[in-house]
Amino acid sequence: MDKPPAPLLRDYRPAIENGAIWLAGSPVIGLISITQADDLILIENVAVHPDHQGSGLGRRLMEFAEQYARKHHIRRLALYTNEVMTENQAIYVHLGYQVTSRRTEDGYHRIYMEKTLPVSEPDST
Repeated sequence: MDKPPAPLLRDYRPAIENGAIWLAGSPVIGLISITQADDLILIENVAVHPDHQGSGLGRRLMEFAEQYARKHHIRRLALYTNEVMTENQAIYVHLGYQVTSRRTEDGYHRIYMEKTLPVSEPDST
């Protein structure tokens, strides 16, 4: 990219104050920032410390977002990534996300993706 990734420039104070960021590890080795926007959960950021990438933590953070969505009876999750982040795109596709649009915003060439969770089966116990 020709400029720093947008998450590095973001002021996370409001998200922290609103309880929209969940941390993993002590000291912190990963985080996920999610918010509810209408009828979907927006994954605003997921990050794993470089020393822990490849450990499955990112996948577990994404699973947490799905659990959060189910708990709040929301079936759609959305995220976006920069078009140059091809590894992230492949990971999201592997996790079931599909590209919904491509846009340029604030000089970033973004790919928007969504995932729809299956309808939960009623508990038979």
